[in-house]
Amino acid sequence: MYVASLNLDLFFKKVFSSKRIAKSFLEDILDVQIAEIKILSTDYKISDDAVIVKFDFRCKIQGRYVVIEMQQRYKVDVIKRFYLYHAVSTALQLETLKPVIVTKLNGETYTEKNYSGLKPVITLIWMVDDTLGFEEDFIAFTTLPEAAKDFITDTDLWAKPLESILEERKKMLKIIQNDTKGLDFFAQNKLIYILQKNVVKNKHKSLPYFKWFDFANISRNTDNKEEDFSKFKEDNDMAEVINRLRKDKLSTDEFKYVSDLMSYEILLKRLDLDHKAEMKRQKKAALQEYLQEKQKAEQETEQERQKAEQERQKAEILQNRLLKSIKMLLQQGGTVAAISEALEISLEETTELVQLIQNNN
Repeated sequence: MYVASLNLDLFFKKVFSSKRIAKSFLEDILDVQIAEIKILSTDYKISDDAVIVKFDFRCKIQGRYVVIEMQQRYKVDVIKRFYLYHAVSTALQLETLKPVIVTKLNGETYTEKNYSGLKPVITLIWMVDDTLGFEEDFIAFTTLPEAAKDFITDTDLWAKPLESILEERKKMLKIIQNDTKGLDFFAQNKLIYILQKNVVKNKHKSLPYFKWFDFANISRNTDNKEEDFSKFKEDNDMAEVINRLRKDKLSTDEFKYVSDLMSYEILLKRLDLDHKAEMKRQKKAALQEYLQEKQKAEQETEQERQKAEQERQKAEILQNRLLKSIKMLLQQGGTVAAISEALEISLEETTELVQLIQNNN
């Protein structure tokens, strides 16, 4: 291993503790120029009964709060979890909102919260493996009027002439662009799910953010080598990332963290292999049992068929003998009743056999 994985929380936080790296990353992701970045605390307890909320990274840039969260392991609650983090990052601003002094008509004054100072929040969720069912590099969610969603999903509307659709679009734009009393604040808040697996697969190398996820993906290989990162060394940002993650510059605790994790991963792989081997054994045993049961059933079916065939042949031989005897008795002038009595068979059966003989003749 030449560098530790950027996708591990410990090293992600180590890399992004650098203002310069955090600034460059956010500029590449958000496609903005950042004049100043203020890195904020990441651990908060929002109430006595609530658990501590630990952000991976939180900062303030140009009148906006930005949260970066990395999700490496598969979790079923990532949508609601990070929406909650997004909401918490908004609510934490209550600590910094400055009150406003209000003067009554009688000259008395009092203070109250001034919520006009609330800043928008952008939450970036770096998904390492999960793609959430999307093919795109990232998917952004923001708050828009419900009428905008209805405009897109109204199938009846889109079946109408183009003039009608454009007219409806004008109405939607008027609603969306209404910034009365700061209504446009809603759309300035975003949750952006960045899908590393898709970024690497789609290979949009010309896009400035590609290098971060390409690097992270390569660094995940525990057998990575120095030459794997040659293309990054000419880039000042990535050269600094390499410098912070190099194995020979890790602290004792960081190296132990990596070693323990690698041992854990090896154990997981071994357990996974053992599980797969056991599943394979069980499938093989189940298949053998199925084949044995199938063979047994086929043998029993064949035995039943042979038994039925033997019974049929016996019945055919018996019938031929009866027919031969009846035919001989008929030639001797015997009546149906006499033949029935002589052969000890029912009158009905004797009649049927006589008719069969006559038909064959």
